[in-house]
Amino acid sequence: MKQRSTAPSFLAALLVVASVAGTAVTQDATDTLPAHPRYATLTPHLRNDIAPPATPLTTWNGSFVYAGHTYKYNMVGTSPTTGISTTVPVFLIPIALRYKSGTTTTTFSPAHVLSNGQTVIANTVASPVFQSGIDFNQGGTDLGNTQYIDAFQRGNFWSRVSKAPGYHLLLGTPKVAPLQTIVVPSADGHTATEFGVKVGLADINWFDAQLQALITKFAVIQPNSLPIFITYDLYLTETGGCCIGGYHSSMGSTGAPQAYAHFTYIDQSV
Repeated sequence: MKQRSTAPSFLAALLVVASVAGTAVTQDATDTLPAHPRYATLTPHLRNDIAPPATPLTTWNGSFVYAGHTYKYNMVGTSPTTGISTTVPVFLIPIALRYKSGTTTTTFSPAHVLSNGQTVIANTVASPVFQSGIDFNQGGTDLGNTQYIDAFQRGNFWSRVSKAPGYHLLLGTPKVAPLQTIVVPSADGHTATEFGVKVGLADINWFDAQLQALITKFAVIQPNSLPIFITYDLYLTETGGCCIGGYHSSMGSTGAPQAYAHFTYIDQSV
């Protein structure tokens, strides 16, 4: 199931690990959409004609009961009861979105240099999402000196992890792909000011089709790895308005689908 998250970073997108054109709108609009954080689900893009890979992404299954109904789930890694550590290979793919309006061209690129002298890409790689070194302590419980996602999962299943402390779900050092620049058709996006920040907007269905094409382009990406697409000052839209800051989905074979995620980096407080 495709999950759409509103987080301005890809943290939320990673925790659970046919294109429809948008309506044409005017460039450089100012808060014209009903801007609010959004979450939605769409049908995943799965096929049955692709042979499963020799080494699929490690996952485990579980379930819980709520209000008399049993909910099943599938998560990346091994079960927290095993005490086994899993490291997921990661590809970080930077996406620059370019908007044209008459003679004016505006580009939102994660190659942008921030106030600390580092690019958006470099800041992401150096963040606690990929780097260990922070001792995460929640409510007096020491979750370990580890990465953010791992600490979150250890906290989620602490009743089991406390008895099997070797459990970890880690992201490997990301292999950064060359910057990919995509021109946004006027029917599928425009620039605007949302939450007081000038950003690019793009229809999520059009955008998702671009990501799937890139996954196919990079043959090195296999279902045992996680490609993460990074954008800068971009929000995704769908019917009903703005703003989606990240999501995760899957494509390919139902036997071993290719998981992938997207997040946008917003460097201004909103």
